[in-house]
Amino acid sequence: MLGVLLILLQLLGWIGALVLLVYAALWALSWVVDWRYARQRARRLEIEAVLDRKQQELRGTILRLADALAEERVHANQASAEMIRAAYLSRGQLPS
Repeated sequence: MLGVLLILLQLLGWIGALVLLVYAALWALSWVVDWRYARQRARRLEIEAVLDRKQQELRGTILRLADALAEERVHANQASAEMIRAAYLSRGQLPS
């Protein structure tokens, strides 16, 4: 009877050790998954920050180009008006 009790206790010890090993493995796996998720999130936030910066730069460039184009249009309109005036004056007419 004592031999059976010792075998049962030894078997329970092995089962307990196996349960602890499984628990440790699951904890380690959980830690790795959390670490990887945090790393991916940090990388995604870094990429989004770069994209936001580039978007602001491009928006500024577009606005500067739009202003330059509008200024060119004003100068072109003035030059066109002066050419029309010169054409009228060369024919001896007064522009209206």
